[in-house]
Amino acid sequence: MQNHNRDRTNHPHWYQPIDWWEYWYPKPVPCYPITITYPVKEAPLPRKKKTGYDISIILDQSGSMGVIRDATIDGYNGFIKEQQQVGDDARVTLTLFSTGNVQTIYEDVPIAHVGKLTKETYVPSGGTPLYDAIGKVLTDMAARPRSKRTTVVIITDGYENSSHDWTASQVRSKVDFLKSNGWEFAFLGANIDTFAVGGQMGYSPQSTYTFEG
Repeated sequence: MQNHNRDRTNHPHWYQPIDWWEYWYPKPVPCYPITITYPVKEAPLPRKKKTGYDISIILDQSGSMGVIRDATIDGYNGFIKEQQQVGDDARVTLTLFSTGNVQTIYEDVPIAHVGKLTKETYVPSGGTPLYDAIGKVLTDMAARPRSKRTTVVIITDGYENSSHDWTASQVRSKVDFLKSNGWEFAFLGANIDTFAVGGQMGYSPQSTYTFEG
């Protein structure tokens, strides 16, 4: 006669103890952190004015510009004179930069009232924080309502060597964004590979020029 009361613990296929806590509350699956990088989105630009022409000149004042100081002064004054003769409703902003110093000399001055650059007002010294100068000026300009047309001119003779806040890729992103909003850019370089330096920051070959001191 078969014994139905035998110890079933010897027969694992018949009887398996169940941990009811784990049955109803299973252990969570381990999760690992995931880093997601979102692209930086530029804030919309203030509404443009219906008329006018803004010209912003970012001029290198580092020590190496001393070699072409006279040519730089003459070139700047010649450019302003040409714009004055055109008679456009233009307003000019001039920013000089060197190590630790990005200084706006005048801002939104009517073209007719822009004075000449001289050896007393243009004294080269220090290094070349090119990215910081461009980044700061473009950020400040973009925060204010601009005229119907905006042109930014960068004049330098050297490679970047002392920026702390901006990189080439950040400047390029800013330039690309502003170009998509109709801004115009010109990059003038002396004694450097102008097209290589300008290209790193988003300036097209058509808006890049070389000048000799």
